[in-house]
Amino acid sequence: MSLLANTLVECKNLSFEYPNRGMALREVSLRIEEGKKTAILGPNGAGKSTLFLHFNGVLKPRSGQVMFDGRPIVYRNKELSQLRKEVAVILQNPDDQIFSATVEEDVAFGPLNLGLPRDEVAARVDEALSLVDMSHIRERPSQQLSFGQRKRLALAGALAMRPKVLIMDEPTAGLDPHMVQEVLELTEELHMKGITLVMSTHEMEVAYSWAEDFKVVHQGRLMYSGPADGLFTNRSLLDMLGFQA
Repeated sequence: MSLLANTLVECKNLSFEYPNRGMALREVSLRIEEGKKTAILGPNGAGKSTLFLHFNGVLKPRSGQVMFDGRPIVYRNKELSQLRKEVAVILQNPDDQIFSATVEEDVAFGPLNLGLPRDEVAARVDEALSLVDMSHIRERPSQQLSFGQRKRLALAGALAMRPKVLIMDEPTAGLDPHMVQEVLELTEELHMKGITLVMSTHEMEVAYSWAEDFKVVHQGRLMYSGPADGLFTNRSLLDMLGFQA
């Protein structure tokens, strides 16, 4: 089955260095397969967020290559705009992605920038707000939202772009158990709609119950890629991730 899966995002020997901060990624090669739920695991500072920002071209590799749907990413505005319609990244801190005064305006921001007709923008906003259960507070000022609501608003903004791939950086961090369950149920709904999902998390139990494919990143290197069985029977990897069985 996996041999027939289409690879949507691929990194080939990807390396990246922040100025004055050393190497953040070192020769990372991995594939994100269409239709799968992939968990990216690793301690703080492992390179997970840096990796995600390569998936949609926000960062450009020092060396190596990132490909989407079989084609190398082209780092020009027109091509990057097209890529970001297809690959949406939700950052760990929702305040880094919320720019508009109200809930409705913020969700409309991306589709409006695509130059879509007003009725198409309105339809996407309605759909996205319904998915995250925020239709009833669409006119609320965004600065009056709780942390959990801001997380859902950032997600709605990404969904309004109707991406093929949704990348979520620690989507359950800082949420109470009820909200964590709501987020996971929503991802299942998105998965059923055919969206390819990638999530980083420190919560191993969440990853184990949620993901079909696992990647472990440590000190900028890919340490593991494969199914749950190979990861959760590897004591040294689990120790590195701080997992207490």
